[in-house]
Amino acid sequence: MDERKGGRTVGDLEWQRDRFRTHIRAARRCAKPLVIHTRSSSADTIAILKEEGEDGSPGAAGGVFHCFTETAEVARAALDLGFYVSFSGILTFKSAADLREVARFVPLDRLLIETDSPYRRRCRSAARPTILRTFHTWQSSSRNCADCRSRRSRPSPRAISNGCSAPFNPENPHEEVPLPRCPAYGFLGTCGLVRRFLHRHQARQSACHPELLQRGFDPNTPDPKGVHGLFTAITDGSLKAADALIASPATKVEWRNAKDESPLMIAALRGHTDIVRKLIARDADVNKPGWAPLHYAATGGHVEIMALLLEHHAFIDAQSPNKTTPLMMAAHYGSTAAVKLLLDAGADTAMRNELGMTAIDFANRANRTDAAAMIAAAVRSTQPKGKW
Repeated sequence: MDERKGGRTVGDLEWQRDRFRTHIRAARRCAKPLVIHTRSSSADTIAILKEEGEDGSPGAAGGVFHCFTETAEVARAALDLGFYVSFSGILTFKSAADLREVARFVPLDRLLIETDSPYRRRCRSAARPTILRTFHTWQSSSRNCADCRSRRSRPSPRAISNGCSAPFNPENPHEEVPLPRCPAYGFLGTCGLVRRFLHRHQARQSACHPELLQRGFDPNTPDPKGVHGLFTAITDGSLKAADALIASPATKVEWRNAKDESPLMIAALRGHTDIVRKLIARDADVNKPGWAPLHYAATGGHVEIMALLLEHHAFIDAQSPNKTTPLMMAAHYGSTAAVKLLLDAGADTAMRNELGMTAIDFANRANRTDAAAMIAAAVRSTQPKGKW
């Protein structure tokens, strides 16, 4: 909402109000938070929020007043409605003394810091530690919020530079103190949580994932290469991270990469039985078209996973785009036990791929005489026994 003077017509203001109501209703319907930027229109903004039922009650969208530059009265009204209040680098400018008084008023557990670069960056003369010390002084000296004076947490310079506040323990600067989830900034792709998630994920610091998910991080956020976090966690063997992501109801477990591989396929190939079991419990597709999880489990020779997939109705003779079956993959790459499991379960030994190769041909090509002999014996056992 922007009602600054200078060319604004009554019709334009009514258009803004109507669109604001539409956004509120859409946010509530989609269960997404509101990110509100209001300038010289605080009375209308607060009134419309109240009229639309945004009072912090169950079912309200909630959210944050972004790039806040209004008065303490408006901040109080926003807090009363259950919103967060976010301040930008404007706080560091000499002309922002009144705004610093407002920042001093807002409790730490309802306050966010943002960069909003390049238009709302900090004052050029204010180094990051200076921002930190000054902001902590504003908060600690506040007489409007006694609880703030007793808190040890304060925003870290790293968090300020990332565009999202995260308090830390002064006695141990490397220890991150849990921050109450912000329902708005947790869903923004430019938030510092995204960078922290990706950095730690690439460093295999898997223990960070549950904490970030609890703080509202979108588990489907891709890395810079466009790869889903769950897929990367399983590929890298970061199983605690994979567990946390699978446990999140918001995680899309059926994400596919450019080769049409799913997280379940990679877990089956790598032999992560527990991950496979959890993915199946999340309704991951056991019988996806094309290359299927059973192909991948057979390739790795992981008998327990193969049995688990078959137990959940995996098609034993599934064909890849070039007509390759799980038995062929087991014969060439897998273990003898994997070949035996598929034969005992009734795999068709006569099927051929596009090159006309059978499972025995795959075994012979890989010099797997044991697998070839086992498949040949299975073929002979199915042939009728004639009489001289």
